[in-house]
Amino acid sequence: MFSPDYFSLQTEYAADVLRYNFFSNPLIFKSYQWDSDFAHDPSWSVVPLYLNYRWCRDEMHTFNHPLASIGKGLFVENLNRTALENFSYALSFMSEFTATNLINYIGISILPANTVLASHTHNNRGNLKLHASVFSPFSCGLSFSNKNRFFLHRWSSKQTSVYFNDNYLHSAWNYSNIDRYILIVDFHQSLLSSFPSNA
Repeated sequence: MFSPDYFSLQTEYAADVLRYNFFSNPLIFKSYQWDSDFAHDPSWSVVPLYLNYRWCRDEMHTFNHPLASIGKGLFVENLNRTALENFSYALSFMSEFTATNLINYIGISILPANTVLASHTHNNRGNLKLHASVFSPFSCGLSFSNKNRFFLHRWSSKQTSVYFNDNYLHSAWNYSNIDRYILIVDFHQSLLSSFPSNA
C-alpha cells in the first residue's frame, strides 16, 4: 500500500494544519473522554476526527459523547461529518488512507499539564499507532517497546512523528504547565508496504 515515510509525512502535514487551526480557532477542539479497553488517566481526552464504522461497531467501547446514544451508525456518520466541517483541510491529507478502510480512527490526544499515563497495553491485534505533534511542550514524551527493544521518544520538534505498536507496554508524560496535543492515527498494519523498524 503506502510506504511508512509517505504515510508519516502526510500525517505531519495534517498535524501542521491542525496546529494552525488550534491557534486560530481553539473552540473547535472539543474533546471527549474515551473509555476503551484500557485505563487512561481520567483527564485524558480525544478530539475525534474520523471513525471507521466497522472498527466502531466491533471494537469501540464507551465514548462519552452526547450523540453516542443514537446508535453507532448514526453516531459515526454525525461525528465524521462534523469533523469534516471543522477540519476539512487537515483531513484532506488523510483521505487517501481513510479510503482504504484500513484506518480505524483519527483523533487528537490531549494530555493535560502535569499528567503521566502509566505504562499499559491495549488489545489492538494487527494494528499500529502513528503519532504526530500538533502542539507539544518541550517536557513531553512517549516511551514504548516492541518484542525486542525499549524506545524513548521526545516531541523535540513538529516533524517528529513516531510509529509504535500499542499491544506492547507504552506510557506518556507531560511535565509542563500547558496541555499537549498529539495527532493519533490507529490503523491496520496492512496499510503499510513495509513494517516500521520500531513497531
